[in-house]
This record gives sequence, structure tokens and C-alpha cells, in this order.
Amino acid sequence: MQTQRLPRRLLIALVLLGTGFAAGVTTSVAVAERDDPLIYVVDFMKVEPADKAAYERIERETWKAVHAERIERGLMRGWGLYEVRYPLGTAKPYDYATVNVYDSFEDAERDPALLFPDVHPERSAEEVIVETRAARELVRGEIWYRLDSLGESALASR
Repeated sequence: MQTQRLPRRLLIALVLLGTGFAAGVTTSVAVAERDDPLIYVVDFMKVEPADKAAYERIERETWKAVHAERIERGLMRGWGLYEVRYPLGTAKPYDYATVNVYDSFEDAERDPALLFPDVHPERSAEEVIVETRAARELVRGEIWYRLDSLGESALASR
């Protein structure tokens, strides 16, 4: 009986896919089993110097109110806007980061635009999204979840 060998690239791809799938399932189960998993959605933004004031204004005057409503309704635990101070120079990959904190992946996946009629009835979500995209470029987004910790976290404490 002759066995057929899989091409090396296909074999590597299958192993990586299986490993990634298993890791994803393990991660999801581990997070679901925790009493207090905390999901952090971290977005990194590049902002042109001329657009800094506009970007900060839209975050503080528009999005902050939306996030406050989400927190009030129990759909979100915390929000933060951070400006990157270092490194200096033209190779700086991003200028700002926002951190949204949730109790679950389900909460993290809820569309905040659904709250616009209640929070900003004078503006449409589409209008604000266009304005936000014009003021900054989303460089990268990451989702972090807490596996373990010590001490009280100032961000999103209960």
C-alpha cells in the first residue's frame, strides 16, 4: 500500500490552521469561563498635525457621550483616549489610542451607532463616522482580554 504525501506548504498550512483554530477555541472557552474576563478593544490612530484639534474634539464631544451612554446601560465598562508622547520623529506609527473596555465579546461587538438617536438626535451616525474618518486614520485595532492580574486597575474598575 502506497501512501500519498501532502505538499510541504499544504501540510504546514493545515497544521497552522488547526493550531489557530484550537487556540481560538481554547481562548474563547477560557475567557467564557472567567468570572471577570474584561475585553479591551485598543485602536491606534494616526492624525495629521493640522487635524489634531478636530480629532480630539470629535472624540471628546461626540464619541465620549456615546460611550458614557453605553456605560450607563451596562454595555461597556470603560473608555479612554490616549495621546502618544514618544517616540519622536517621522516614523512614529500612531499618535493616539482609544481603549474601550467590555465585560464580554458580545458587548464589544455591539454597534455604538445604534445609540446615536438617543445621544445625538441632531446628527446621524453616518455623518459622525465620515467626520471621524476624515480627522484620523485607523492604523491598527487589537482586541485584548485579561487572563490574570494583581491589584486594582484604575481603568474600568467596578
